[in-house]
Amino acid sequence: MDTGYYKLWRLSNHLHRNGHPQAAQLVKRWLRQRYACDLPPEIVMDFRVALVHNGLGVVINRQTVFKGYAVVFQNVTIGDRAFGDRVEGKEAPVIGNRVFIGASACLIGNVNIGDNVIIGAGAIVTKDVPSGHRAIGNPAIYTPIADTSILDRWFGPEGNTGYSF
Repeated sequence: MDTGYYKLWRLSNHLHRNGHPQAAQLVKRWLRQRYACDLPPEIVMDFRVALVHNGLGVVINRQTVFKGYAVVFQNVTIGDRAFGDRVEGKEAPVIGNRVFIGASACLIGNVNIGDNVIIGAGAIVTKDVPSGHRAIGNPAIYTPIADTSILDRWFGPEGNTGYSF
């Protein structure tokens, strides 16, 4: 998926990894202005992460790690906790494979999101979400997903993103 936001983020990430942090920040600002999303160059993600609606309003912490396929809808915040003890490198979520994140959801703090997870629209997630569960509500309540094949609409049975952007 080489959409516009992803091309700019990839350029920013490349510049950052190759010792050009100021140029990377310039591209990040351009990305924010063009697509209204905040994607720092330090994020660990690749083509398997899809931002629906070109990432409109999405804010992702620089320490976030995506481990596989994910679909992120508009106005999602994936960030660290503003209060409490801060530990460098352990402030942002780690997101597993085949994770669906609904519009306006917030994933806050050092939380682990398992594989085959659905995070509902508007959910506020502050604790780990086990694999094969859905998180809904504020604060999020976790319930098991009886049949994870529901995620095949977005990821396909092999895990690849089946959604066309």
